[in-house]
Amino acid sequence: MSSTSYYNQNQDELFKQYHSHDPATVHRAWAPRFLKDRKPGFACDIGAGSGRDANWLAAQGWEVVAVEPSEFREPGERHAHPRVTWLDDALPELRKLRALGRHFDLILLCAVWMHVPQSARERAFRILTELLNPSGLLVINLRLGRDEEENRSRGFHPISADELLGYARDRAISLKFRDKLPDRRRGHIEWEWLVFEMPDDGTGSLPLLRHIIVNDDKSSTYKLGLLRALVRLAETAPGLVIDHTSEYVEVPFGAVGLFWLSLYRPLVLVHELPQRPYGPGGMGWAKEAFYQLVDFSRFDLRPGARFEHDRAFEWLDDRRNTAAAHFRALELKDEGIPLACVWSAKRIKSALHIDHCFPWARWRNNDLWNLLPATDATNLNKRGRLRQDQQIPEWSWQST
Repeated sequence: MSSTSYYNQNQDELFKQYHSHDPATVHRAWAPRFLKDRKPGFACDIGAGSGRDANWLAAQGWEVVAVEPSEFREPGERHAHPRVTWLDDALPELRKLRALGRHFDLILLCAVWMHVPQSARERAFRILTELLNPSGLLVINLRLGRDEEENRSRGFHPISADELLGYARDRAISLKFRDKLPDRRRGHIEWEWLVFEMPDDGTGSLPLLRHIIVNDDKSSTYKLGLLRALVRLAETAPGLVIDHTSEYVEVPFGAVGLFWLSLYRPLVLVHELPQRPYGPGGMGWAKEAFYQLVDFSRFDLRPGARFEHDRAFEWLDDRRNTAAAHFRALELKDEGIPLACVWSAKRIKSALHIDHCFPWARWRNNDLWNLLPATDATNLNKRGRLRQDQQIPEWSWQST
């Protein structure tokens, strides 16, 4: 039986059962520490069930979106707090929730993660983090313990905290709290609570801009885009400045346009935020060349990239070429200089490979800084994947 079917068939009994538990007690592990001094904002209760926790947050001043895919949602809606909005949606895609264009200061998944199949969890976690505001909290609890009959009837999947922590590392979201509490009714069950926080490192302007673009009646969103492009240019490419005084800064006009394109491309072509003036697709200002950007990544739009006439944003390096780096590596070996693999630090004794550190499949870049020696086994095993920082030996950083 699927989890949705189970909740549909037992909604009345489960509603009474869940509401017999005080939510303040259920969330006693993390809530006093993280909610006491936090100003209420936008919250999302995913897998909200009967709405018990959504109503609890709303009573504390939070504006809550309660997401629930089963018919269990119906009694929840009938007993909803005025600050709770219900949505029929489900992990991992959360299509309707994402279509709202809203980001949240708190996302709660209580007794939910064991319903998500392992194959869908990485995508689900990525989508959850994309919905967080800077400094936003993601709170997940894990049901630990074996109950085979209950696992079958309610569609539970094996889960672990280590898996979640791996996803968190990949998404650069920090773990702020972790603790276990026993289940108050079943001795063989315990709950592990994890609280993650999205770092606020100054790069969180996109959620604010999304909110302004979606909700502001003014049509001059291009001004915000221009300001954002100038700020990003100053942060990441200060070397492009031609001249400056105490009153002005001179930068290449083409660089401003390039940064504007790289920032507007995901807003319009990926996130499909509405723009004005209205036209086909609500983006009357965009012409044919702009829509061709949908096939390119933000790494393709960089200062120094070559634009050709047939495909205006084709890399000049259209073929994988490691010849120059390979020739130089052989020269060093002939001079008796030992070569070591950039990833494993192992001495390269026989077969010499030149590896694209940022894989060619992800970024067509034959620049010499991106070409380094590697053993054949390491390079062939790596293929098109990106290496994690834990796999780069300390000596390679110290030697650069």
